Amino acid sequence: MTSGPASMAVLAGVLVADGEAGLAALRARGLLKPSARPVEKRQMLAVLRFAWESLGKEIPQDRVAAATAELLQSPVTAAEATVDLARYRWWAAVDEVASLWIELGDDDPLVRRAVAGYLIACPSPEAKRHAAEIRRLDPDRFEQAVQAARLPLAR
Repeated sequence: MTSGPASMAVLAGVLVADGEAGLAALRARGLLKPSARPVEKRQMLAVLRFAWESLGKEIPQDRVAAATAELLQSPVTAAEATVDLARYRWWAAVDEVASLWIELGDDDPLVRRAVAGYLIACPSPEAKRHAAEIRRLDPDRFEQAVQAARLPLAR
């Protein structure tokens, strides 16, 4: 790969060709780091969705979900990565997702919606505890976010 921006097709091709080693190479290139450019983070999120849906034999889904969780650190991808993790039913990031309410939720209603949806869907006691704490601290916005999370997403 070159040092310039890579297209989604190239990134997906790396995963198709090299599987887990390809994912490690993309990670080593810094495409999952907070310092990556916003366009690269969005491309990685799309490529990870492709990997989740189509490359289960080449890359274990827990590795794809863990890589997706790395994108929670960026305001550009936090809401979408949270929704993806809930869709994947990958609950290992419950503490990190809950912290997004405070870190990014004041400025972004999509983050609040994603966090509320994740916490409500997650069966763990930690998620219930986080949801109760957020509800206690910010009851109106939490309830609005829960209601918004229950609405189907526009396609």
